[in-house]
Amino acid sequence: MKQRITASIILLFALVAISFREQNETEPPLATVIKLESAEAVADFSSARSYIDVEKVYANDEMAPEEAWKKMVMFHYNLSKDKRFSNTFPYYKYDITEKIKDKKSEVIFKSKDITGPIKAIIYKLDLVNNKWIVVKIDYIKS
Repeated sequence: MKQRITASIILLFALVAISFREQNETEPPLATVIKLESAEAVADFSSARSYIDVEKVYANDEMAPEEAWKKMVMFHYNLSKDKRFSNTFPYYKYDITEKIKDKKSEVIFKSKDITGPIKAIIYKLDLVNNKWIVVKIDYIKS
């Protein structure tokens, strides 16, 4: 009987440790947004797709979501070939905050330039299979 109790306690501790480790292995939402931006900057669609739900983000577009996403990414990618432009995201120009509540989160990039055309960019993410996925991107304009 004592051995069963000891074995049960050890099993319980092991399960708690595994659960705790899995929760801590989830990358923060900001890491997902940075990886998405990075993959899109080099037009790596297969990598970028693992960080975004294209159908949700581009659902309200006039064309098919996949087509709209690829067109936008390629526009920025081709624009960056001109030395006057860059498709590298200027993180230093934003105050960045991250809000997490249960299985939903927001990563907010608030512009430091109060006269600029965009006040903020808000990435909304859902936790799916222990991984954050971008499901909506809002641009708050001046």
